Amino acid sequence: MLESLRPRRTYAPAAYDPAQKMLLDRPSTMQDVADFVTEYINSDSLGIIATAWLVIADQSSQGIFDQDCLTLSALHSDAVDYPKSGRPVPLTKIPKYKFRAKPDWNAPETVISKDSTKYYQSTKAIGRLYREIDLPAVATARSAQRSQRRDVTNGQPRRLDEVLEAFHDGGYYDDGEAFAAVQHRVEDHISIGRHDDDLVAEIWELFRNYISQLQTICADHSLSHKKDAMLTEEEAVVGSIVAQCSQPRKRKDLMSKLREQTTALVDDILNDLSGEVGTLPEKSLERAMVALRISTIEEKLFGAKSFAWIAMGEIFEAIKTIETSEGLF
Repeated sequence: MLESLRPRRTYAPAAYDPAQKMLLDRPSTMQDVADFVTEYINSDSLGIIATAWLVIADQSSQGIFDQDCLTLSALHSDAVDYPKSGRPVPLTKIPKYKFRAKPDWNAPETVISKDSTKYYQSTKAIGRLYREIDLPAVATARSAQRSQRRDVTNGQPRRLDEVLEAFHDGGYYDDGEAFAAVQHRVEDHISIGRHDDDLVAEIWELFRNYISQLQTICADHSLSHKKDAMLTEEEAVVGSIVAQCSQPRKRKDLMSKLREQTTALVDDILNDLSGEVGTLPEKSLERAMVALRISTIEEKLFGAKSFAWIAMGEIFEAIKTIETSEGLF
């Protein structure tokens, strides 16, 4: 360890008295519970206290040893105990900021802090770390969004007869190394030559439903209010939203809902690819391979890349099941 990283001084942890509990002189009722929940939503000040501690520590030359920060630490302890004690921390007890301007790291993402008189350049470690952050992905995502919007507007899936023709003549197979490696591995277990037209049609319809639902999810979870705004396929896959937002909680909530819906969608596709209960793993492998081929036929459509990843996940799972079963005999 570098000597400069060793703390020069250490301090004993603070000790706070438990928050005084709010007691009733009668048995509690469901109405008391309802009143408490309502009051808790309205009076929970934990986030306000934590933010005030950070800002005041930045504004003060004494840092976290400023008396207001020490007061806020005690209030934070009481606020954490609020669900147990039933006593909220009154906002009037929270110390005010030293001055109106806030540190640059506290500025909303959509505000250029260096051009605003409402924010100053923090000299503390948190400020230096904040200014070292570079987000090149924002520009990349915007470019990808424009490109993928054009794909959604102009791109249309092929007709089923065209897809079937592609399967029969093999003219649309991906010749990349990754696809070739997967295909070679699959051929160890099943024949991937001719596939039943009904099976191809079934998986084709599954693919169309997937890209339609994915487009809807990406449109519903965009931070922009523009009519044609939508997330990129990559954002949906990783469950993240790159766009900047003045309300971090709004983006966090949207990301949570995005992940919930994409997870449900992927689970549904995987269940459909694996087939009904009792389907042999070799059949599941064939279904997944058909899905992978369809994704390569329509590789320029929005959603095709992630559909390929889902298909490969099912391919690997089916191969694992087959090889495990073979090892038992």
